[in-house]
Amino acid sequence: NLYPPNFKTSVKISKHCVAGGCDFCLQTAYKGRLGVFEMLPLNEMLKRELQKKDFDSTNICNKLQRETLGQGAFELFANGVTTIDEVYPYLSG
Repeated sequence: NLYPPNFKTSVKISKHCVAGGCDFCLQTAYKGRLGVFEMLPLNEMLKRELQKKDFDSTNICNKLQRETLGQGAFELFANGVTTIDEVYPYLSG
């Protein structure tokens, strides 16, 4: 299985990128950088959540109907922009 245990997605990936390499990328298979961010608007609800000991940004993103860091990273993988190796650490169950 490509994904971490307990990772759930409704997207079926039939083909995916595997890092190759060339002289241009110095055999790293990567050129440039692309950031993945989890952006949350600072509002009263978020202020209250940040004060809790068990703050969980995934739950907050779900409440606000925002994309989580893992969802954004998975989308890059699903669209062939990067490899599963690069996004695996951001995929949580």
